Amino acid sequence: MQCEKYRSWPKFSLSIDGLLVRFWRNLVMACALKNFLSSSLCAGGLVRGLLLLLFLVLGWNPPTLANTICTPSLTNPARSTNPHPPYQLINLGPRFAEFWQQAQDKPFLEQLALWDQLIEMPNQRFYDAMVWNKIDPDWFFTKYERLEAFFGELAHDPTLLKGMIQEFARFEENVAANTARFIKYFSDASFPQVIYAAPAITFNGKANRDLVVGFGIDRIVALNQYDFQRNSNVLYTHEFFHIYHARASQMTRYARAQASNSAEFYLWREGLATYFSQFMNPGTTEVEALGSQELDQISDDGVYWLAAKFLAETSRNQNWHAHWFNYYESSPDGPDLPARCGYLLGLRVAQIIAQFYSGQEMAHWNPLQAQAIVRDALKILANRNKSPKKPANFYRENNR
Repeated sequence: MQCEKYRSWPKFSLSIDGLLVRFWRNLVMACALKNFLSSSLCAGGLVRGLLLLLFLVLGWNPPTLANTICTPSLTNPARSTNPHPPYQLINLGPRFAEFWQQAQDKPFLEQLALWDQLIEMPNQRFYDAMVWNKIDPDWFFTKYERLEAFFGELAHDPTLLKGMIQEFARFEENVAANTARFIKYFSDASFPQVIYAAPAITFNGKANRDLVVGFGIDRIVALNQYDFQRNSNVLYTHEFFHIYHARASQMTRYARAQASNSAEFYLWREGLATYFSQFMNPGTTEVEALGSQELDQISDDGVYWLAAKFLAETSRNQNWHAHWFNYYESSPDGPDLPARCGYLLGLRVAQIIAQFYSGQEMAHWNPLQAQAIVRDALKILANRNKSPKKPANFYRENNR
């Protein structure tokens, strides 16, 4: 990719603002350069210093810098001639196939060593940031237990391995198709700098604020295989929307604001991503969008009760994320809350708000704006709740 900003010849600006900025910049740098030259005892240091001063005065970066700092601008796509800058795809499929071919008949501890050698260590930053919660002092025990269970699944269920190989092979095609579909709805969209397909163990899809998206191929296949028929396009749309939403809502700018880290805004992020993953893939059911048959069976009265409980609990309980968005097991809050029920509540909130606002408007609300509107929508639902106790008809009739 060409990066004209760093490959162009010097350009001079005669505007007053430009001259003032250049003057102060050069004055500060000249002071620093003076100290550098005064401490240099060799002619080579003097020559290098004079060359540096020349570059500063001309406002020119050496062309060789382009090779190290020319990266796609995702925060401001207008800087690139391509409105949708390229992304890097990292597909661990071939490496995973190599790992399992060597590890399949070995004891678990040897499998674990091969995993670290072939899978995790070459991609350590991804696994540290996205897969294992290393803030948790017990993270290694979680890794040990999850990998032991995963290797057991691979050994006893050949359809899981076959499905993973097929899903890894479709990865590039899936990304291309879903990015093209996404642009049709959001023409100002840009995409993550890095997109992984990996055996992720702890998630099927995940986006972080460092502009990285990971797709856990093992969990995608397992969910398809054991729980429900899921359209993988829904998952791709969901995670790409998280990246788009983070930019559109200026989450980085508001990172220190209390609203940005509030339970209401997190509910909004997941609810809106779920809403658009269904809306942008016609024919998608709520089971597919939510990733859960159980959540799809919760009645309207159940949703009203959840809204009232969410408003009451998140205002006084700092552990709201585990209670409402926990993926694998029922909430630590007890049997009252189904796993991941925050996704359903967020979807219902988004469906209410979408009756009054366009998709572009909703995606571009900053955290302060979104928090206030989401809270109002939650109150509308909560006001229909009839009792503080979980309703007997929490699930729809003939279910549970």
